Amino acid sequence: MLNNYPPDAEEVYVPRRLSANLATQLLQRFPKLKRILVPQSIYKMTSKRVLEALAAVGVEVIPTGRSRGRPPKYSEDVINEVCTRYTHGESASKIARDMGIPERTVYYILSRRGLVRR
Repeated sequence: MLNNYPPDAEEVYVPRRLSANLATQLLQRFPKLKRILVPQSIYKMTSKRVLEALAAVGVEVIPTGRSRGRPPKYSEDVINEVCTRYTHGESASKIARDMGIPERTVYYILSRRGLVRR
């Protein structure tokens, strides 16, 4: 996880919950550390004591907009086009063929958007 950062890094991204133990390990491994970036959801779970202790040694914990998990394979434009074409009467198999995506994926997109399968 943190192997990509050089020992003199001033900023690291940590995609898991910050505990006192992890904070100590980060400070030992990165002596010049100034900022720890964490996902918004993890920032909310981080103890105030840990945040205050890091602030006391000059390290800022910053929530980022980065989401956890795998990024979507298809853009919002592709998803919207699938939904629009389906609501205008095109079959899922035709949409899949035309757009070069699996038919199963078309049905998955439709179900995630709450569109009823015909």
